[in-house]
Amino acid sequence: GYRILGYRHHYVQYLGGAAMADDKIAEIQNGEGKTYTILLPAFLHSLYGKQVHIMDSSQYLTQRNYHWMRGVLEYLGCRVGLLNEAAALTEKKMEHLNSCHVIYENLNAPFLRLRHELGEYSSLPRYDVLIADEADQLLISQCDAPIILTASKESKNILPLLKMAYNIIAE
Repeated sequence: GYRILGYRHHYVQYLGGAAMADDKIAEIQNGEGKTYTILLPAFLHSLYGKQVHIMDSSQYLTQRNYHWMRGVLEYLGCRVGLLNEAAALTEKKMEHLNSCHVIYENLNAPFLRLRHELGEYSSLPRYDVLIADEADQLLISQCDAPIILTASKESKNILPLLKMAYNIIAE
């Protein structure tokens, strides 16, 4: 990152990155470089051929972090994409996203997956690894309209339930 952004990772960031790479939650204080720390596990997982999704709580932060960190990841040989629900998801865009090592997306991206299940999109990038920047924001503060989808083990097909939920949300 130093060659691109002029920053060096600090000890606490290496610890946080190692914890995240080991599927742990890392609590990093404000100002200690959470966004920069995420580069470490994202790059590590991409080396193993996993597609990494970095999710943020708002479209603004997602775009800012994508444009800020993209240069470092590209310098390291990663293809980086932005899953933006406002942009038209053409087949060409989907092909690009499917070829990316790291994809930045915001909290609304799971609804794109729901729309995919309903047949609106032919293919969406796979989820191998999800890293949540500001996880407390994603899990607690952004719960404006909590939605829970459930089905029993005996349920043969959850698609009718998903369609019903999507129709309620779309209204």
